[in-house]
Amino acid sequence: MSLLTTDDFVNFSLSAPEGSGGVRTLKINYMSQGETKSDTMDAISSVDIEGYDDEKKEQSFTVSDYNHDGIIDFIVYREFWFPDLDMAHPDVPKWPTIYEYDLEKGFVIASSDFRSYYEEYVKSVNVQLTSNKEPIDDIAGLALKRLKFAAEKVADGSFVPKSPYNGQYYEDVYELVKEITK
Repeated sequence: MSLLTTDDFVNFSLSAPEGSGGVRTLKINYMSQGETKSDTMDAISSVDIEGYDDEKKEQSFTVSDYNHDGIIDFIVYREFWFPDLDMAHPDVPKWPTIYEYDLEKGFVIASSDFRSYYEEYVKSVNVQLTSNKEPIDDIAGLALKRLKFAAEKVADGSFVPKSPYNGQYYEDVYELVKEITK
């Protein structure tokens, strides 16, 4: 693999066109063999990066190296629609996926290299599940418990997510958790 490094990274931007319901497109700009190139990723709910504003329609960032190793990574959240659960849109949980950018293959899932990130995600889901601020209905709670289980498996190294987003969910994550019913 030939991963995009901080030396060749120019920036990335997020845009949410009018009427998109906040669904964003991520566009990266980088240098390769002396010329500026770009690529996009669609269906982003949000990103985890300092300075990100969930309300802004257009944003640009010049840094995206979560673990400071010189390799560019993107932590994106997408809605996870479980095909076997009937959920209201506000209850649909968001799943974090960490990507690196291969100059030949494009975006590649690198989540299993960021176990500590998933440990933190588990903690945040525990807070959501136990908070008394807003009660969570049974279906929304089940969806969160499923994603918490998947995150625990990424964090302990027993699950390596590789499946691309199919427009509604990640198939390998769903296969891992679909048997969880309580």
